[in-house]
Amino acid sequence: MTNSLDLWIVQLDGLIKHALRMRDDNVMKYRGKEKKAFEMGLNMQVLLMRAMLDDMIKEKEVVGDE
Repeated sequence: MTNSLDLWIVQLDGLIKHALRMRDDNVMKYRGKEKKAFEMGLNMQVLLMRAMLDDMIKEKEVVGDE
């Protein structure tokens, strides 16, 4: 049965992929220091989202064990 945690996991995975695609495609066409800052910001965002995703997966495993 699907619960809200499953939906959040799917949504967060999609957001991570989207952020990485934005970074790789340099959608704002930044150059030099601006590009480096843009990439760093997106990388930090992705790290935080991956940590959230890991927490949600762990929570799902705990809930599934009950």
